[in-house]
Amino acid sequence: MLLKALYRGLCILATPFFFLLAWYFGRRNPDVFLQRRGMATVARPVGSLVWIHGASRGELMALKALCQKIKELNPSLSFLITTSSPASGDFVAKLFPGAIHQYLPLDHPFYIQSFLDHWQPNLVLWLECDFWPITLWAMEQRHIKVLLLNARVSKTPFFASILPCFQKIFVNHPSELAFFPQDRSSFQGNLKYTVAPLAYDPEQLAAWQEALVGRPMFLAASTHKGEEAMVLSAHQRLKEEFPNLLTVVVPRHPARALDVLHQMEAGSSPFLYSAGMLPAEDQDMLVVDAFGVLGLFYALAPFAFLGGSLVKVGGHTLIEPALLKCAVATGPYVFNNQGIYDDFKAKDAVLWVSSPADLASQMRTLLLEPWTVQTLQERAYRVVAEQLGAETLSSQIIVEIQGVLTP
Repeated sequence: MLLKALYRGLCILATPFFFLLAWYFGRRNPDVFLQRRGMATVARPVGSLVWIHGASRGELMALKALCQKIKELNPSLSFLITTSSPASGDFVAKLFPGAIHQYLPLDHPFYIQSFLDHWQPNLVLWLECDFWPITLWAMEQRHIKVLLLNARVSKTPFFASILPCFQKIFVNHPSELAFFPQDRSSFQGNLKYTVAPLAYDPEQLAAWQEALVGRPMFLAASTHKGEEAMVLSAHQRLKEEFPNLLTVVVPRHPARALDVLHQMEAGSSPFLYSAGMLPAEDQDMLVVDAFGVLGLFYALAPFAFLGGSLVKVGGHTLIEPALLKCAVATGPYVFNNQGIYDDFKAKDAVLWVSSPADLASQMRTLLLEPWTVQTLQERAYRVVAEQLGAETLSSQIIVEIQGVLTP
């Protein structure tokens, strides 16, 4: 209780700072400025409302199949989906047609009070470990039922104090059970295994395949700041042996694409995906500056380096490339998806890269050994195929949800 009161008091004292932070996030969009302060920009729909919060696109994609089933069982149900990342509104609209999207309010008592007063959710589905203590404590005080899905342990100092806020906890891997209350926690499977393959345009894929006949390709997907320099170094080394190599860099955040392009100009001949053209012979580096096209390049590339893993971001899911038969190499920092990486590691279905220098060496191996690539592709696909399907994974969660919505 003392911790809660102290933290709440400090947040109230810091109200001017929170206001400035909300202004910063919403300086280009007045709606974001309002939403970050807990002020809704649309009316609450009549009837039952389920609030879903996910910090990343990957987390929300894992819930698509589950939400479809819930909607089938409750046709009049409304969904409110909150995110924290910029430019996530369009993504949510495509993934969850008809759902309401708002940005998560900053974790301030006044903002959260305003948010909950307006939306009054009947149930909350919280994903993974994006824990905000003021928000969760406020829901506990109001006796709002909150389910934690795909849960994993967090290093937040408030971890122990927020666990009582969750009535049921579904962990993302059996190894996580030790960190959560045994009486309310279970492993029903990892919801990320329920995602559908990323979409792409077959005609566009065919055009790229024709343009790259006889030309080797190195894909660096979902890269973060600091990794592009490593990719460029690997590209330059590989070009000595594979002079017609095309390296494709897909930054995790497309807004960084121009900066990445300028960085690549120091050692390659890059161009942007938005230019709308296929690569010429003298162009050896493509920087992708668009959302929603990673599926195209996973389908095109026989293998990829998956970013967020050579810098301490925590890695991204292996499931998306595996579903499109794209072999994956990854760095050591994969703590955000540790359970999934453990599954792949147990089947020798992923290639590990220990350093920037090792990146070029491992990519060289894959370029020279198509049989190794094929083995990795088959093993990775098998890992996903052997996991329980969406219906089985979500069955117990649906029982819990229906118990709240139809008491």
